[in-house]
Amino acid sequence: MSQLFRNRLAALDLGWKWWFAVIAAVGITLAGMIPALLAAPLTADAGLISLLNMAALAIIPLGLLALAHRRLPSRERLGLRFDLLGRDLAIGFAAVLIVNVVFELLARLMGDRIGGADTGALVADGFGQGLRSDALMMLIVVVLAPWAEELAYRAGLFRALHDGLGRSRALGAAGAAAIAVALSALIFALAHSAPGEPSFIPYLIVSAMFPLVYLWSGSLTAAILAHSLQSSFAWGMLLYRARGEIEVAPVLFVIVLGGPALTLALSWLTARLLPAR
Repeated sequence: MSQLFRNRLAALDLGWKWWFAVIAAVGITLAGMIPALLAAPLTADAGLISLLNMAALAIIPLGLLALAHRRLPSRERLGLRFDLLGRDLAIGFAAVLIVNVVFELLARLMGDRIGGADTGALVADGFGQGLRSDALMMLIVVVLAPWAEELAYRAGLFRALHDGLGRSRALGAAGAAAIAVALSALIFALAHSAPGEPSFIPYLIVSAMFPLVYLWSGSLTAAILAHSLQSSFAWGMLLYRARGEIEVAPVLFVIVLGGPALTLALSWLTARLLPAR
């Protein structure tokens, strides 16, 4: 069991300093400003703004880190590989299972207050404005968001903390990993919710699980896949429960169920743009 849950990123040190995490956070912040900057010229197309936001989130943080380090990170050291082992898949599926079990327990304790659990929340997020808009929304939440967020928060922010602090003799590898998981999880949760909001705890749990998948598998691909599977399950269930109250086109279920495969394809294309070693 100890061999299963061991740090497999230690051997993939990117050479980043711990303060590179600040650079990653700045990149994430800049990417988050895209919707506000484009709101006026592209008011009529919220879907396009979201697409550009996801692209910026995937590119800007890692781009700034590459500039700071004076070279692109390699796909090998990022763990962006596609020879996933049974161990990698088991860790990813276990994370998704744990997240959903915890969410179910929280839902029973807190009712619908954990956020995003009813049709009203779905409509408030922009669903129901036509097939094109709904399909684009599903592509963003199930395919693009897992891909972009894992590149920004896990490959960028988490790895900068993990690799930089991991060289500290005072902290040790285990201490550095724990701090990296905790800080990156907190920042991810704060970017999506606020302390005191019912959705904050679920986001905090999710944001802690995916860096653990990355840490224990040594595979960014496994973390991206786990994230997409979680989103696919959550949004699939939400659409299924909403069928009787609002119109849900069957093609949306195809997009949601096929989302993880599309995310893997997008990740493969991303890997082709990075140096091998």
